[in-house]
Amino acid sequence: MIKRDFHMHTKYCRHAEGEMQDYVESAIAKGLDEICFLAHLESGIKYYRENWLSDDELNKYYQHGCELREKYADQLKINLGIELGVNLQHVDALKKRLALHPWDYVGMSFHYLEHPEYDVNVCSGSSHNKKEMYAYTLEKAVPEYLRTLNAALDILQPDFLCHLDVIWRNYPEIVVTPEIDTLFENILQKMAAKGIALEINTSGFFHRNQQYPSRKILKRAAELKIPVSVGSDSHSPADVGRYFDKAAQLISELGLTQF
Repeated sequence: MIKRDFHMHTKYCRHAEGEMQDYVESAIAKGLDEICFLAHLESGIKYYRENWLSDDELNKYYQHGCELREKYADQLKINLGIELGVNLQHVDALKKRLALHPWDYVGMSFHYLEHPEYDVNVCSGSSHNKKEMYAYTLEKAVPEYLRTLNAALDILQPDFLCHLDVIWRNYPEIVVTPEIDTLFENILQKMAAKGIALEINTSGFFHRNQQYPSRKILKRAAELKIPVSVGSDSHSPADVGRYFDKAAQLISELGLTQF
C-alpha cells in the first residue's frame, strides 16, 4: 500500500479547489501518513491566465503550510514543496524565487512552449490552446519539450521529475519516433546519474486511462534503478491518493523502488 502522496495542489494555484486543511484531512481519512504539497512556480511565462503563485502567495502558502504541519504533527507528516516550471530563459529568476523558503521537496515540470503572443500550455485541452499547439506542430513541440527538460536537469536540481510524458495527455496521436525514444533515454540516463527520482503521476488514469509516464518508460526507469515518487496531482481534496492501488501494482510488477 502506498502511504505517501507527493503531488497535491492548493487554492493558491488558482485552478485547484478546497482549502489546504481539506487536503490534509482527506489524506488522513484515506490512511496516508505523509504528503507533499506542490505549489506551481513559474517565471517569464506569457499566458492568458496565471496558473502559478506570486511571491506574496508563496509566502502565504508557506506560512499556512507550516501552521498545518504543527497542527497535524501527530497525525500526518506534511511537506511543503514546489512544482518548478522550466523556463531556460529565466533560470536566475526561478532560482531566486525558489530561495524564498526552505522547501522540503522540488518537483520539476515543463508546461509552456514559447510563443510570440501567449505561450502554449502543453497540458491544456482548451480549443484555443490545442489550435495553437497544432499550429506549432506536434513534430516540433515534442522534441523541444523533451530537449528542454533534458537541458534543465543540468541547470536545476529537482528531487523528482513530474508527469514526464504529460504532453501526450491531449495528443494521443503523437508518434513515438526513434528520435523521441532517444530523447527519453537521455533524460532517464541523466536522472539516474544525478539521483533524481521519477514521478508516477496517477492523474493520468483519469486523463488517459494510464499513469504518467508510460509503462515503457517506467520499465526503463526500473532497469536504471531510478526511484519513483507517487503523486495524485490532486486539484481537489477528493482526489488525494487517487488510483494508488494501480500505482502500487505497477511498482510491484516492475520492481521499482519508492523514493
